[in-house]
Amino acid sequence: MSKEKIFLITSRDLGTIGGTQISTGYLINTLGADTLLISPYQPPDKIKCRFLIVPTSQIMQPLLDIPQPNSIQNFRTRVKLEEPERLIFDHPNLYSSILFLSLPENLRGRSYAIWRSMLDTGSHYDINNKFMQIERSLMVNFLRRLQRIVGNRMGRNLAISHAVAKSLTRIGINHDKIDIIRQQVGEEISPEIRTKDDGHNREKYLKTDELGVLIVSRISPEKGLNWIPDVIKHLRTIRRFLHPDAPKKRIKICLVGGAQKTNNISYLENLLLNIKKSCQRTNDFYAADSVEFEYLGEKPSSAMQELYNAFDILLQPSPAEGFGRVSVEAMIAGMIVIGRGQCEATRDIVNEPPYSIGDLASSPEEAAELILQFTQDSLLLAQLQHNALLWGNGNYSLTDAISDLRVKLKLSEK
Repeated sequence: MSKEKIFLITSRDLGTIGGTQISTGYLINTLGADTLLISPYQPPDKIKCRFLIVPTSQIMQPLLDIPQPNSIQNFRTRVKLEEPERLIFDHPNLYSSILFLSLPENLRGRSYAIWRSMLDTGSHYDINNKFMQIERSLMVNFLRRLQRIVGNRMGRNLAISHAVAKSLTRIGINHDKIDIIRQQVGEEISPEIRTKDDGHNREKYLKTDELGVLIVSRISPEKGLNWIPDVIKHLRTIRRFLHPDAPKKRIKICLVGGAQKTNNISYLENLLLNIKKSCQRTNDFYAADSVEFEYLGEKPSSAMQELYNAFDILLQPSPAEGFGRVSVEAMIAGMIVIGRGQCEATRDIVNEPPYSIGDLASSPEEAAELILQFTQDSLLLAQLQHNALLWGNGNYSLTDAISDLRVKLKLSEK
């Protein structure tokens, strides 16, 4: 039997950092279809598919990248020539929405949108310039209106979480055209190192009396990393209240993630400076130096496997996520999650029954107090870690996610 022919349209560079890029790569490599990737970027070698580069023209900002006029015609010609059974639009933005609207009506009915992030949470960027704030707000509002039109004309809309599905309905996409799919996560990280329990992996990163707190994130303003200086400041302030017999007497907070764009590098520099200031301002508090911070930079998957298995708690400060991929990876490796209560997707994961697998914080100070609690209660920490490990490994499977996606896309069995 010949493979179904799929066109997958995305404006993202799949060679860069991010959960969306990882998930899209898995989707292409595992669907078992004859996939043509349509994007402004050439895919990395690890993504195995044909590709067509459809370059962009930038109007003002990356948010408003559009396909070059002649490339739209090239896209239409290729669609007519190959007649794909399915067209998948990966989180439609202005670029992919224009390509979708250039299709004839019959092909729109064969089209699926995979929505990967929240559409109605507003901007979490720190913009000091009032004119730039207004400009960005206008662009975002225009894009949301366009996404509503595209979503309602799409064959089906596939949301990667309940949180994203609710977001789609809130911007006006008909709920009858929305399905929820399982996220492509579950087999990259395992708890094997932790369950061997020989302690050697943990000793590479943490002292025996040290509680390990890990933050894994792309370095970017919308990820809520401005919580980190305040968490550290409050921890160093309240550390003096720790009971002398507490099993963990030290706390090590590590940030893992890369900053690729120039403005994000500047953001990282300011973040590290603010963390340094938080430490300096709390030096006089008793035992403040037992709370340490280290920026580890970007790490390969092999190192992430070790880190997830060595550390105790994942701190997830992001205020808005489509799906908490990092939270699930951490749970699968046996970490508990302290998430930001404002984030709907994090709430969906951390509050999942039947287990308690973490906690939510409404502020950096509350997050710090939860962390301090776990230095004193090793039995509670161990129980929650066990719950997280069971829940993560029992409910997230890359194989099951791909099988579910094939059903939602109405693809034949391989």
